[in-house]
Order: sequence, then structure tokens, then C-alpha cells
Amino acid sequence: MIAQGDKCYVQSFLKKHYGICTGLWPDGRLWFVHNRPDGGVVHTPREGFAGDAEIHVEQRARPSQGAAVAQRALDLVGRSYDLLGFNCEHAANLAANGAAESKQVRNVVATGIGFAFLAWVNQNGTSVDRSGYRRDGSGRFASRRWW
Repeated sequence: MIAQGDKCYVQSFLKKHYGICTGLWPDGRLWFVHNRPDGGVVHTPREGFAGDAEIHVEQRARPSQGAAVAQRALDLVGRSYDLLGFNCEHAANLAANGAAESKQVRNVVATGIGFAFLAWVNQNGTSVDRSGYRRDGSGRFASRRWW
């Protein structure tokens, strides 16, 4: 059962879309605050947050904190979306935990840096030795120091 202040997500392929449940509203539906690329932080009913997808609860609000988390989320409505700086996960974590963090962005950036490093080290089958010289696959000098 989803409750007010819960940090929720909808799974879509490899990514998750996060939001904060603000509770059951007078129209009888659950409403969510979430951050969208095409509108920034918005407050929408369940259908606007998840469509027909299943909603998962990642972090339950403490019993006495649900209303406070929901209010912090509502205070974010109107803020702009920024994929790397303030996406849906940043917004949900800010409301739920007080820190705008995104594991998804951190993982993508770390993976990108790792791939870039591997590509740099393995340029044309060369590697860099401890002294900073490039060597080919046979261990012969391929070029001068890289710096």
C-alpha cells in the first residue's frame, strides 16, 4: 500500500522514474510530485506519474514524517528539469532525504569515465607504462610521454 510521503518509482527498461506520493486527494486518487523533462516538477494524479505501469515503493516515509515529506515535495513544484543536475531522482531524494542525489546519474557518469579511460589506454593497441610512455602490443615504444 502506497502512503503519503513514500518515495516511489516506475521501472522503464533500464531506468527508473521517481516521485513522491502526496497522498489520497479529494478526487479519490493518489497524487504524486515528480520531475519531468517536458514540464519540470509537477503534481499529478497516479496516471500522470505512472500511466498504467506498476508503482514500486523504494523508501517508506517514517510514520510521523509522511506529511512533511509530501509538503517538501509540493514545495518543489515549478522547478526546472536538468538531466544531470536536477532530474526526477534528485527531486524525490531532496524531498525524502534532504539531499538532491541521483544514483542513476552517478552510475552513468562513472561508467562513461571508465569506458573513456579504457579507450584512452587502448588507443591503437597501445598502453601507457609507469613512466608515461606509450608502448605497442609488443612492448616497443609507440610514442613519447602522453603529457
